[in-house]
Parts: sequence; C-alpha cells; structure tokens
Amino acid sequence: MRSGRDGTEPDLVTLPSTLDSAVRSKVERVWNAVRFHAPAVGLFALLAVVITWPLAARLRNAIPGTALDDNAVFFWNFWLFRRALASPTEDFLQTAVLFHPEGVNLGLHAHMLLNALAGATLFGWATLPVALNLTLLCSAALNGIAVYLLAFRLTAHRLAAMAAGIFFASAPL
Repeated sequence: MRSGRDGTEPDLVTLPSTLDSAVRSKVERVWNAVRFHAPAVGLFALLAVVITWPLAARLRNAIPGTALDDNAVFFWNFWLFRRALASPTEDFLQTAVLFHPEGVNLGLHAHMLLNALAGATLFGWATLPVALNLTLLCSAALNGIAVYLLAFRLTAHRLAAMAAGIFFASAPL
C-alpha cells in the first residue's frame, strides 16, 4: 500500500470546492428544468393517447390503419429487426426471406430504423404488436415534446410553446 506524504495514509484526490458547487448548481438547474417541463410532457403523453384512440385500448391485438398497407410493412420491419438482432448471422439490410434463395438487399427499403431499433431493444420484452403500438405512441408524444421544447427555447413563453407542440402533434399526416 502506498503511503502519503507523511508516511501514514495514501494521498486522496479532493475536488475543488468551486467545482463541487458548479456541479451542484448544474444538477439543480437540470432538476428545475425537468420539474418545470414535466406538465407539458404529461400533456403530450395524454395527447398521444387521445389522437391515436382506440389504439391504447387495443395495444395487444391491433395495429393502426384501416387496411393492410404501410402498417403491415412496419410490422414486418419490427419482426425482421428483432430477427436480425437475435441471430449473429442475420443482417438487417440483407435478407433471404424475400427472393429466396438469393435474397435481396434492403438498402433502399423504407425501414423506419429508429422505430424498429426501439421496438427491438426498449420494447423487446413485448410482443410485436405491443412494441409497434408503444413505439407509435411514444413517437407521437415525442414529436409534440420536441416542438414544445423548440418553441419554448425560441419564445420563452410556456403556453405558446404548448400550443405549438399541440398543433404539430395533432396535425394529420
């Protein structure tokens, strides 16, 4: 064991008190910002449920849409991404499931990679329909939250920022 300068205890590195107070100040500012914006985050989470209703009530047995169209492709993307992550030999941008046995390159396919990644990792515990629906609900809420935070940064007016987020989140696609 190394000894300190006086031969009794090892030297310890102590942080300067100014750094300690700077870190404490930063943590307090972040915590205050989280508390300040928490009601808006809750509002956009609720708005996501409202604008996609009855999806939240049928998470386990439905996918959104009036017919099988892009929603079925998104469902397939989630399945393919989970399959690619589960197997070391599978590649998400190449599959032999289509055009067997040669396979096909999916480089130009509309993947929704970020949503499929979230569905395969964050919601990996859930069934495919639940993962797809939760990802859709989170995307709707995060869209409103992002516009709210942008508008708040530009205007510093909370209600105007909430209105901007609500308008953006509820705009039809």
